[in-house]
Amino acid sequence: MIGASLITINMLSTSTQHLSDSGLRERFHRRSLEHQRPLSTVTLAFTVVAFLCFVAARNLVGGPAAPLAYRLACAPVLALLVLAIPYAKSTGVFGLIGVAYSLVLVAGLAINLAGVAQPLLWVLPAMVAIPVCAAPLWLTPTHFVVGSALFYAAAAALLFGVPLAHDAQVVTWMWIVAIGVPTSTVFHFGFYRFRRNHFLLESQLAQLAATDPLTGLQNRRAFVKQAERRLATLAPQTRISAIFIDIDNFKSLNDRFGHAVGDHALYQVAHVLMDETGAGDSVSRVGGEEFAVLLRDGIDGALHVAERLRRAIATIERPDGHLTASFGVAEHRGGESIMVLLDRADEALLRAKHSGRNRVCAERALQPGARQWGAGDTAGEGGATQRHRWDDYYLTSHFQPLYSLSHQKQVGFEA
Repeated sequence: MIGASLITINMLSTSTQHLSDSGLRERFHRRSLEHQRPLSTVTLAFTVVAFLCFVAARNLVGGPAAPLAYRLACAPVLALLVLAIPYAKSTGVFGLIGVAYSLVLVAGLAINLAGVAQPLLWVLPAMVAIPVCAAPLWLTPTHFVVGSALFYAAAAALLFGVPLAHDAQVVTWMWIVAIGVPTSTVFHFGFYRFRRNHFLLESQLAQLAATDPLTGLQNRRAFVKQAERRLATLAPQTRISAIFIDIDNFKSLNDRFGHAVGDHALYQVAHVLMDETGAGDSVSRVGGEEFAVLLRDGIDGALHVAERLRRAIATIERPDGHLTASFGVAEHRGGESIMVLLDRADEALLRAKHSGRNRVCAERALQPGARQWGAGDTAGEGGATQRHRWDDYYLTSHFQPLYSLSHQKQVGFEA
């Protein structure tokens, strides 16, 4: 039994890993986009300042030059591209901004170098430094290759239009081919690998923090957090319901047959919940032998789902018979939090426990037609509603801790 339990848990881990790997590259690039925006904005803004310094330095050199307005025209274009970075919603748009920026920068350099006696002295440092500094900013290898190739092609066409001596050509290509290209390649792929490893570690830690290790379901914290997001974005006419599940007599299973048997039972229940609910439903092990389901449906649909789950769990064998579970169902009411919704579902679960277990109880409904189903009842068959004479009464408990100042700890509570 223990071996079977471990095998099934490993199977669930593998399945979860496959699910988490779908769209991994896209998620990584989107995450990189969030991280790269501030760095790219600051770096490219600094490049605009460097370009203005380049224009000022060109004014100190004699010889024919293009009008100052033409030589400055590229600066506002570069600034607009920098301002567009925070609004880039996709990696493709971000890459296009980078390519456009590099081409405009090359055009600005070419305009400013018109008329200088030795353009190679001006342009060679930029030809090496710009691709190296830009390499870590490219989000993907495709962006890096395309952007660098277009930069060098535009630079060769615009900046190297004048014939060069043989030794000048050798020096130029040595700096570009032997230093600029390899350094920028190492910088890009090294930084890309670092970002990817950081993303994978972050994803793994986030998954571990949000997952119950035994069943592979969401843990309580992740379930509540996701439910809060869903309720915050809920459309006015959308109906949401919660189902609270508690395995009956689970303590006796652990006490009589050992915790390995109990763990295997929890895992089997988790599998039933995942198999019998939809892809858009949230399923969680909220603690011990308790589970919760949040589904997009009203009270009637949730009751049918709960009854289907009750019957499926009742087919799971335990050493002394079959498992059973009790269910409490509540529908979300406008403006209430997820904790209030779960409290009402928990109240219904307690009534299911107290009225005999192995049954589904709905919340104390505002509408008079709420049903209670138990073992032997069938959803939708129109069976008589089972009522108890204490249904209109309930007890609310309030607790206040008693704290000992001398012992510096809690010593009890008042009820």
